[in-house]
Amino acid sequence: MVYAENVSLQPAASETVERRVDIGRASHTVTHQVRRRAVLTMDIPMTTSGVAGTPPAYGHILQACGMAETIVAGETVTYTPVDAEPASVTLIVRIDGMSQTIRGCRGTWTIRGTIPGPLYMQVVLTGLYEDPTPGAVPVGMPTVTRGKVNMLSEPLTSVTLAAADLSATAFEIALGNAVNPTETASVREVRIVARDPSGTITTEADLAAVNHFAIASAETEQTLTITHGTGADRIVIGSAAAKLGEITPAEVNSATGLQIPLTMRSTTTAPDLSITFGTAA
Repeated sequence: MVYAENVSLQPAASETVERRVDIGRASHTVTHQVRRRAVLTMDIPMTTSGVAGTPPAYGHILQACGMAETIVAGETVTYTPVDAEPASVTLIVRIDGMSQTIRGCRGTWTIRGTIPGPLYMQVVLTGLYEDPTPGAVPVGMPTVTRGKVNMLSEPLTSVTLAAADLSATAFEIALGNAVNPTETASVREVRIVARDPSGTITTEADLAAVNHFAIASAETEQTLTITHGTGADRIVIGSAAAKLGEITPAEVNSATGLQIPLTMRSTTTAPDLSITFGTAA
């Protein structure tokens, strides 16, 4: 069971194939819906499991987005992208008397945070189509095991880029997976076919402390670390090779700040992105 907000379901997404039937004045176009799939979008409040070394409730969803799970018992759980086709997940969605089972789901995620405020992961999952059926929401929903929902704040949150702590007010980190619903004579599945990680940091400008324009001009890759929470409730989002793009002015706290776009890549020793839950003992 996963706790989510702003749930949106496309139960029968498809593509249209047309064929022309020529029978004189009664000629007409016949349409067919092909590559049927279901698409679920939801915002998951990012928390840990509350127990160090135990995956969060949405760990299987992270794996279905092409991330490998590495557990250090009693300490951390880390997710990093992999190029091999990941395992999929099956979802059972019940909305207002309609129930739909969505198998073979794979997808992508975008993490968004505004300081102060909650930390969310928006997940978009695409799965194989099955006809919806009548189905009431169960009475007495199971309890979702999770850690404390901590607000992004000065004492609990830090954003570090190019070895400098930023007075960030917002950030967005996207895994950038492209998914392709595939159907052949022998296979029907959803595949992850590409990954293009990116991000944006909005921050107060302090060029005396660090000149991000100079870093962007030099086209050097920098380390990005976003840390939120402490102990078993700690979440760390990181990239060892984040490249700064075209920086633009942005209003931040009634003054001119910076909006810094980022692209991430993997190195010989580190993945393009990682998410770690918990902290080393």
